[in-house]
Amino acid sequence: MYFLLKLQKKIEMTPKEVTKDVTKVLTNKILQKVIGTCSGRYGYIVAVTEMPALKSLQGRIVPGSANVEYVVNFTACTFRPFKGETVDGIVRSVNKLGFFVTVAALDIFVSKHLVPDDMHFDKHSNPPAFISSTIGENLKITVGSEVRLRIIGIRFNLDELFAIGTLKDDYLGVTPESEKERMFAASAQRVEVGA
Repeated sequence: MYFLLKLQKKIEMTPKEVTKDVTKVLTNKILQKVIGTCSGRYGYIVAVTEMPALKSLQGRIVPGSANVEYVVNFTACTFRPFKGETVDGIVRSVNKLGFFVTVAALDIFVSKHLVPDDMHFDKHSNPPAFISSTIGENLKITVGSEVRLRIIGIRFNLDELFAIGTLKDDYLGVTPESEKERMFAASAQRVEVGA
């Protein structure tokens, strides 16, 4: 799930970096240091949406060095998954033990024990795939397949998130082509307001 959070970060700048355009340097440093990072508390920081009043910031000289420290407040869009959440993602890799699905910045592992009973790993297919024994080649999970899964476990580390997902539930599995076409058709319709 995505959240907008107000966060704060200390940015240290060397005397060489303190130029006439401090706001531009501060903006670049905060974007480089924050976007793509992960914390167990907030999840993955996807984007910085707002950095108010950088010109009014007052720097503080760090004792024992000539560096200047700024405390920057900003608003960020974060992705933090929850146990029990249903998400859509793209299969990144497949092997005999299961497969990894990428959802935003998170990789979710789906074990072979957590796929429907009629699906099995086909060691002869190229690329590797899980194929349905009842439907056959028409229903397979391979690299690049879009799947819907439910997160059943999350482990938070200081700077990483790990998740396990399942396809053993109603309405989970490979996203059917007809549903994808319906989603794109709905987003392409124009709505006219007023008369």
